[in-house]
Amino acid sequence: FIENRDFATAIATQVLLAAHMLFVNVLLINLLIAMFSFTFDSVQSQTDLVWRYDRYALIREYFDRPPLFPPFIILTHV
Repeated sequence: FIENRDFATAIATQVLLAAHMLFVNVLLINLLIAMFSFTFDSVQSQTDLVWRYDRYALIREYFDRPPLFPPFIILTHV
């Protein structure tokens, strides 16, 4: 009788451990998906502002450059 009880306890322990591990893994994957979704939404809300800033920086960079490349740069100063 005791051998059957120990065997049943061992089987029940393994089954409960497997169920717990499955539940925790599903929960962690859902948490990871939620975190990615939150990060994507926060980045998506700022994309227009970042795009406008990068466009301004690019235009400003080209505006500050001389119109001709280095050998002919003297012609722009004449």
